[in-house]
Amino acid sequence: MESQITEALAPDLLQPDISIKDTERSRNLLEGGIRSVLPLPQNSLHSIAHFHFRRFGKLLRGRTALKVSTTVGLKRSAALNWAIAVELMHNASLVHDDICDQDTNRHHHPTIFSAFGTPSAVCFGDWLVARSFELAIKSVSSDKGVAAIDSLAAAMRFLSEGQSSEFNQIPVLNWSAYDEVVGKKTTPLLLAPIEGPLLMSGRKGYLPSVRRVVRAMGRAYQISNDIRNAVGDDDGEVAFKDLERRAPNAVLVSFRNLLINGRQTAFDEWMSSNGHDDVYYWKKEVINSSALEICTDRLKDQIKICQRECDRLPSDLKASLGPLVDFLDKHNSPHW
Repeated sequence: MESQITEALAPDLLQPDISIKDTERSRNLLEGGIRSVLPLPQNSLHSIAHFHFRRFGKLLRGRTALKVSTTVGLKRSAALNWAIAVELMHNASLVHDDICDQDTNRHHHPTIFSAFGTPSAVCFGDWLVARSFELAIKSVSSDKGVAAIDSLAAAMRFLSEGQSSEFNQIPVLNWSAYDEVVGKKTTPLLLAPIEGPLLMSGRKGYLPSVRRVVRAMGRAYQISNDIRNAVGDDDGEVAFKDLERRAPNAVLVSFRNLLINGRQTAFDEWMSSNGHDDVYYWKKEVINSSALEICTDRLKDQIKICQRECDRLPSDLKASLGPLVDFLDKHNSPHW
């Protein structure tokens, strides 16, 4: 029944007289498609799934996947299935991320683990991953699609590695280590909506350019989020929760680079410790330094790189990245 509902939604997609640029229409397709593949009422995960998807967020990845699929001429059902697969994978990462970070609220609403408990949240996150691959496989119509499935698996693998790096007791204190974490934690699920359709349509020649765009985009997204975390503008309960958790954060890397001699050593030692002594002291030191200004400049640099690389893409492919690029443009000036 679920697959029949999904297929029933697909025929309207990508018809010549329907513009996928219509954000409202693409959102409706994605929201309806996601609802159609969620657990049925008799399933033990039904209430959890519908609680989680009572709001759908921005659907940036799914909308991008639809637009890229239009550009490369994917079949209607393949395009929608891939877009939903990417959104489900992204939501699985959010569920698991909240468990890891022990975040009880996301966008001012209870997270799955806080509302239903950690065991149920783990099971639901795993279910989303499995459902994502089921839908991705439905997108495959030739050997080219195997590479797309492989890319989605790699995205989840890299994402898991990037997330786990926050808990290995080795603080991220330089830009090289920071970029490596971002390349695994943030970039893969920004790339998946674009990479899949390109691989399925045999347009892999564009992938090097697209990857350069998305790498810069991923860094810009993460730096922007890190700045908001530092000033308490990322829906967290307290400002600078990353500092308390010793989590990778661009503001902390910028701050450390400003320190000299014994102060840098003292900060490194504190970051490597598990205690909560002096949290307020270091928060004050970071905020009163020029670390935020440095991060803002680095954010602007990444946006410029992203824009420059976008301009090298064919115009139709560049236009298909609209949802991601537009969102980046709207959030390129964090307030603090």
